[in-house]
Amino acid sequence: MMRIDLGMALGIALEYIFFIYYADTLFYQKRSKWLCYFIIAINYLIHFLICTFGNVVLNTAVFAVINLLCFTLCYHIKLKNALFQSFILVILSISSELLVILIPYLGIFPDNTVTMSPTQSMILTLASKSLYLIGVLIISKLFSNDIRDYGTPPIALISIPTITIAILVLIIKTNIVSNFLSIACFLLILINCISLFINKRMTNKDLEIAELKSEQTKENLQLEHYLSLKEKDEKLRILHHDLKEHLMAVASLVSKNDGNNTEALEYIKSLCIEEESSQAVDYSDNFMLNWLLTKRKDECLEKRIDFKIDPIQAQLSFINHLDVVSLFSNLINNAVEGCENSDIKHIHLDIHMSNDNYVIINMENSSDTEPLVIDGRLRTHKDNKNLHGIGMNSIRRTLKKYDGNLKWAYDPKDKIFCTTIIMQNNTTRTTIQAI
Repeated sequence: MMRIDLGMALGIALEYIFFIYYADTLFYQKRSKWLCYFIIAINYLIHFLICTFGNVVLNTAVFAVINLLCFTLCYHIKLKNALFQSFILVILSISSELLVILIPYLGIFPDNTVTMSPTQSMILTLASKSLYLIGVLIISKLFSNDIRDYGTPPIALISIPTITIAILVLIIKTNIVSNFLSIACFLLILINCISLFINKRMTNKDLEIAELKSEQTKENLQLEHYLSLKEKDEKLRILHHDLKEHLMAVASLVSKNDGNNTEALEYIKSLCIEEESSQAVDYSDNFMLNWLLTKRKDECLEKRIDFKIDPIQAQLSFINHLDVVSLFSNLINNAVEGCENSDIKHIHLDIHMSNDNYVIINMENSSDTEPLVIDGRLRTHKDNKNLHGIGMNSIRRTLKKYDGNLKWAYDPKDKIFCTTIIMQNNTTRTTIQAI
């Protein structure tokens, strides 16, 4: 005997919505958002068809399998973790329905769920799925990264399905007619879904703001760091200028001495060489970029990464200091991250002009690991993924000031990740407009 009613259909639909909320809160999607939602919908439609037969054991088994499939097909998750998460959802679903069925006050009888009236089915759906939602909210909060703790406070969100159950109990106690009861249940379900949707939007918005603040703070600190390095080096060069002259004079006198002064001579020469090496390399006409590239190349040398910088054939003084740090630090950070776990560690930077007022920036780096793409956005393979993304968003925000755009590509055969940036020299454009 098959049973199909509005309560059961709404119950499956709510499980579908709650699964998406739960999975999106804890994991990144491995496909496009709408494709993932479509795959999950197909799985839950199969679950709905199986549920029409009223076999509790079969329903539970299918529920576990479709959740496992949804996790593995749509999200970046290991199989062992997918099994565990599916088990958690099955336990939550069984517990919530048993709690409702075993409470005689609600009028649901455990002997035959197939012969339940539409009103009983609606009551079972609203009460059990409200409890299920409370469990989903609590578990997702426990499993979520601290980085994701934004949006509506969990107590406020959990209070909505809790109040729903309380309202349902009051409605049943007043012996309201079944038609009105069904409408009230439907409206309460709608309120729960809307509150969940609003919370998700608020959480995503807060995460974007937090990510932006984190990137801006990091870039400001980097800018201050490079400015302080430049200031210190300027003072050091002034201090060393006269000392260097004296050292060179001493070196010439020592060299004329018939005694064995080789060790002293080499020491003096090494001091001069060290003083010269403390200066930034003049890669371009932008002194902030020169400092950044000099320091980052030294860092790559320490990590045994071959960082090749072609002679820069472009005017870059129009890029302000903060934008230089935001743009090139993120580019180099991405390249270094790709190289760190690769057998071949190589970075190649080329900057040149095109049509007199367009700057072309090409950055290539070796990467044995294919980049992680979530909703068309690159993500890091590191932990704390929300606030430690791969930095492309920061680059794109910077490029908006210069009418620039960014493209990237990964060659799995050669294991090369390539980023291409085209930006307009605003100074040149302003001059042309003035003429």
